[in-house]
Amino acid sequence: SSEGQRLYRAFLDFHERHFAMEMAEIRGLADGSGVPLRDLFIQNIPLELEQCLSPSRPRARDDCSDFIMCSAEHDEPCVVAHNEDNFKEDLNRTVLIKARFGRRSFTAYTYLGELPSGAFGFNNDGVAFTLNWVGP
Repeated sequence: SSEGQRLYRAFLDFHERHFAMEMAEIRGLADGSGVPLRDLFIQNIPLELEQCLSPSRPRARDDCSDFIMCSAEHDEPCVVAHNEDNFKEDLNRTVLIKARFGRRSFTAYTYLGELPSGAFGFNNDGVAFTLNWVGP
């Protein structure tokens, strides 16, 4: 729709200006996979687009929760738990990735085609993040 095209362009322009590194990564995914940039970008902002296109429609879905537990002992590993409550379209399209950049590395649970920040992850310095869905 023309409204959808307008929103897409506005989101894309905003992200190009404010999140250049992340957009470069999405462009790299598009180039490497042969999937159009438009498709991968939309896949990374579905909730924002949904809210703008249907602001009065209540959101019926519930999404994932993560939990992380670490010992007070620094030499003990942390445990991360994730429940996958997304739609059936997310079944069999998640991966655990490990990336290394020189001495830096990170591990993240991610959805194929998305930046590795939509669930949980941690780096080799012991910094971790999780993402919990909190619905309206």
